[in-house]
Amino acid sequence: MSERSTLISASIAKPSAGITFAMSIVAVIELVRDATVIRIFGAGAVSDAYFLGIAIPMMVGGAFQSIGIQVVMPWFCLSNARDGDVGHAQMSQMFFLLLVPILVMSLTSRYLAGVVAHLIAGPAIDVEMLVAVLRPALPTLGLMAASAVLAAYLNAKERYSAVAWRRFTNSACFILAILLWPSRRIASSLGLAYLAGSTVELGWLAFLARPSIRCLISKKGIAEWRGLGRLFGSTVLPSVTLVLRALGTAAERVMAGYLAVGSVATLSYGRRATLALGRIFTEGMNTVVRSKASKAHAEGGQQETAEILSQGFRLLLLVLVPITAFVIVLRVPITRLLFASEQFEAGEVTRTAAVIASFAAALPAYGLIPLFLSSFYAQGDTKTPSVHWLLLLALNLALDLAALRYLGLLGIALAYLVARTLSALRAGWLVERRVTKLHVWRDAGFFTRLVIGGLGAGMTFWIVFTYVDHLVPAGTLGILWAVVVSALAGEVAFVLIETLLGVRELRLGIQWLLHVIRRTTAV
Repeated sequence: MSERSTLISASIAKPSAGITFAMSIVAVIELVRDATVIRIFGAGAVSDAYFLGIAIPMMVGGAFQSIGIQVVMPWFCLSNARDGDVGHAQMSQMFFLLLVPILVMSLTSRYLAGVVAHLIAGPAIDVEMLVAVLRPALPTLGLMAASAVLAAYLNAKERYSAVAWRRFTNSACFILAILLWPSRRIASSLGLAYLAGSTVELGWLAFLARPSIRCLISKKGIAEWRGLGRLFGSTVLPSVTLVLRALGTAAERVMAGYLAVGSVATLSYGRRATLALGRIFTEGMNTVVRSKASKAHAEGGQQETAEILSQGFRLLLLVLVPITAFVIVLRVPITRLLFASEQFEAGEVTRTAAVIASFAAALPAYGLIPLFLSSFYAQGDTKTPSVHWLLLLALNLALDLAALRYLGLLGIALAYLVARTLSALRAGWLVERRVTKLHVWRDAGFFTRLVIGGLGAGMTFWIVFTYVDHLVPAGTLGILWAVVVSALAGEVAFVLIETLLGVRELRLGIQWLLHVIRRTTAV
């Protein structure tokens, strides 16, 4: 690895570390949010109504966040490169324009809830419960759109960690609302708690972005309304694409509603818990990579853009491979932990564990797809990634429909794995063909060392868990201790193996960590 590559890798890893810390706390609190629902209501009709009812607001809200990060943030980077006041003004204008859909959704949600519920409810879904969740949850669509704009602007200003905490405030407010609600066993309380959390999230971001408000009424800000129109025009295609993609993801929950009662909750909770492990690292790292790639392109640095993507690729795989091995090897005890309150039969545990393992196997592709496509957004090309997402959506839905009848929930998970893997390979091929050559593709030694490290970590996970499981008392707490100890041992084994095999990023990481420890103890 060259000195330049080392510097770029460090410039990605260091800010990513701060976001990763924040995202780890966020992931835990989000998992606790869903676990609270499962523990109070069980994996039954009410939980099904909750997970299906928030599917559209949550998935479409996630699409808005993706639009903000992938399209709006590069625009802000270009605007700030020319004039910082212009970026301030455009953010404020977009924020206030998005208050309109918030008002519209609030006024119409009572009528839309019934229509949407009857469209998406399967035979296993209680329609009345679903309507009760949807009525307060639908207005969060507008709140999510406004939050996406503020988050994109703040990320462009490199305030990554502060933005990452927004979801913590959302989930913490949800948990408090549902626990303190006098009638928390009513389905409508879940929708109201979700609305309260989204409102607090928007308030947090507005507080962080408050200095830009004064630029809204400046002469320069007023003059930039025309430029804002061009920005909205450039977001139409990716917005439609990402919203369709979100609805496609929500469609998986709708399909699960045609299976047994509790299938929607099991699919949603298991998928969130599994992907949360990857999101802790991928979202932070991809945010930094997008920001740096956008700035490099704005400054005309094509070679630097290639280096940023290559180093981001290496760092992501070094993080995601041991996580994937961990979940696949320990899928059964992880399933017992997630659904501790449910009395599963042995066959049900095995089937649910297979679903979780399939989602885990998709983690590398899950992280790499947005990394590759960020190179197109950095250049202002929204057509190529939009077409790519549409192809992924069509492939995923086709595989879902083909596999659901024969494999049930496992079919949905396997369809997700196959579609994401093929999509990641195509996205990497597009980058090589149209943007820049990624040298990491040709580094066979890196992939060999990665496979060896993953196998070593997997063996360590299993050996340590088997040993510790016999020492701790039976029950949920005992399984938790065994899983945590084996996870730590496996991660240490992976780092040691990769370091001994000469992976420079991990050596630098260990040196940086030792430096931080020495500095802390010296103080």
